[in-house]
Amino acid sequence: MLIPFAVTTAWLFVPGLVCTTALRLRPAHAWGLAPLFSLALISVAAILAPMAGIGWGPLPAGGLAVLVGALFWAVRVISSRLRRRRGPAAADEAAEADDPLAADAPEDAGTSDDAEASERTEASVEASGAAPAARIERAPEAEGPPRTGTAVPRRRTPGARAVSILTSVELLTILAMVIGGVLLARTVTGVIGVPDALSQTFDNIFHQNAVRYILDGASASSLDLLSMTASPGDSTFYPAAWHDTVSLVLLTTGGGSIVVATNAMALAVCALVWPAGIVLLCRAVLPSSLLRLGLLPAGVLAASFPLFPLLFIVFGVLYPNLLGLSLLPGMLVLVLRFLRIGRRDGITWTAVVVGGLMGSIGMSLAHPNASMSLVAMVIPIAAVGAVGALLRAAHPRVRGTVLPVLLLAAGAYGLFAGARAIWPIIRPPEEALTWPPSSSIPEAIGRALTFDAAAGMPAWSLMVLLLMGAYAAVRVRRAELLGAWVVVVYLWVAISGWEDGEARTALVGVWYNDPYRLAAVLAIPAVPIAALGVALLTRRTADVLGPLLPRAPRRALWPLLAIVASVLTLQVTHDTDWMRFAERSAGWSYRLDEKSNVLTADELALIERLPASVPQDAVIITNAWNGSSMAYPYTGIATTSHHTLEYASPQDQMFEQHLREASTNPEVCAAVQDTGADYVLDFGSENVNSSPWDFPGFHDLGDAPGFTLVDSEGEAALYRIDACAP
Repeated sequence: MLIPFAVTTAWLFVPGLVCTTALRLRPAHAWGLAPLFSLALISVAAILAPMAGIGWGPLPAGGLAVLVGALFWAVRVISSRLRRRRGPAAADEAAEADDPLAADAPEDAGTSDDAEASERTEASVEASGAAPAARIERAPEAEGPPRTGTAVPRRRTPGARAVSILTSVELLTILAMVIGGVLLARTVTGVIGVPDALSQTFDNIFHQNAVRYILDGASASSLDLLSMTASPGDSTFYPAAWHDTVSLVLLTTGGGSIVVATNAMALAVCALVWPAGIVLLCRAVLPSSLLRLGLLPAGVLAASFPLFPLLFIVFGVLYPNLLGLSLLPGMLVLVLRFLRIGRRDGITWTAVVVGGLMGSIGMSLAHPNASMSLVAMVIPIAAVGAVGALLRAAHPRVRGTVLPVLLLAAGAYGLFAGARAIWPIIRPPEEALTWPPSSSIPEAIGRALTFDAAAGMPAWSLMVLLLMGAYAAVRVRRAELLGAWVVVVYLWVAISGWEDGEARTALVGVWYNDPYRLAAVLAIPAVPIAALGVALLTRRTADVLGPLLPRAPRRALWPLLAIVASVLTLQVTHDTDWMRFAERSAGWSYRLDEKSNVLTADELALIERLPASVPQDAVIITNAWNGSSMAYPYTGIATTSHHTLEYASPQDQMFEQHLREASTNPEVCAAVQDTGADYVLDFGSENVNSSPWDFPGFHDLGDAPGFTLVDSEGEAALYRIDACAP
């Protein structure tokens, strides 16, 4: 899986990196936000390619990425030259406006937290571009008020230089991404097991067939993908960013297993895209006084919530939702910067606007549920931000105005009004909203607080970290994500605890009334909230230990405490019964044996021999409910069905009810000839998810006249339909 994983990583990050580096983003932000740009370019290229008469592949996707990247760099070069022509003063002013370091202003003014107030001098030094030595020398001594008067330059010792490097915010951010990625890579590979393990889940029948459908020359456009399963005249829109990317990997490498490429994509999204985005979100909300203490634990916490991303490689399997929600933290970073909430380092204003536009496209074409989750969280963020701005403006020691209050309040109201208008439009049709409530309201609240929303085991340590974070968020004036958490919990309670009816559907129908889809969203605001709690506790520990240590060891106290906090966070989250239970439970969906949900070991063995048993241009009659339609993604041989919930043509209905009557019923042979079928796969009557549907046309084909056995493995059999031979 190494080559597919490397190619997947390249497609997910390289096109975006071309754009983010042109936008003058710092390395961590350029990497973390790159997937937003990459997925937008890939999914838009997939839409434009058929319009331009171009087949799908690396050419249209790479061509659009090169074109947009070249445009970004051309604008950067031209703007730089214009600045130089305007003179040194204008150039310096413009550079300062775009400099991500200059954006790290002391935005925390007016907070009541004494620890954070002591760090304002450090934030001001960072904003002014002072030497790193000044920042590092001042940080360990933040217990008391900043000194006044002229600073006396001091020679840095090798130890001080080492501390300066270790406490670099950029380095800590990257290390946190690596920590989260390594932990998640271990978890995901442990769950999947072997590279070609199939996720034995209901929706994976569609996902695997959709990738093969694209590889066989069908349009990869989100506007057309559902034509594989939709009835004539119905909408064929389906968010295809996931399938576009998996197909690109296979087309770039010249072929290979769709299952392996899918697993490589799942690993890349879980171990690279998600930790990069969520760590950037933690960096955005951690105040200066807690930043260097909270980043490394944030990396651990990124891999500590079984609700996400682990849940979505097990349940469903909801690959598009996995991709969309993995992009959501990066979008939240841009939204916070746009609203001027939290830290503003590392992102230029141009990047906020351009990234927001492209990210909205990429995330929506990954899955609209992610966009709706973003809207649901941004409304309380803007509202809480407006209250915070009002309090700061009223503080006697803060020079504030009511303008931020008005802008944030207007933004919150505008988002609410817009969501209220588009909510019914985006909501799926009533027949797709089949999920009933799963618990009572008190049980739903308790399961949300203990992160047992997916009916696993209560994660008590995560609840403690969340409560610590809630206290810290209020203490250091970072309550915006706490408001987002409360709204997500409210939605979760509605979807899992309210009685089924119009009110429930109106509020949470955009998530298909499915508690699992909203359960995953609970983890997104919870990670930075928990990181705040760990960071504040670590800071209090530093405040106690600092005065007890000599000056030189005190400089190394913060990085040491950050490492200790990360190890302890790992211990209380990963070395637990509930985490081990989550990992063991997840492994069932990749199990291959005689009781597997989609394909048993015998059925897979028979499918793998199909190319030697039938011509490559053959058509095989299949029943998606018993897994036989997986022959198409595995072999490329055409089948008559591709998903359990697809439109059943008159021919399909004839096969389901009367196929075994082929020797006596002329209508059956007419349907067989209409589809061009010569063979049928009989995988028995055991349905996916033990569904109760019965298809008598496929019963006991071995005993029906006119069906000749070609190959078999256990109870799985391939028959040639001789009854309808010309």
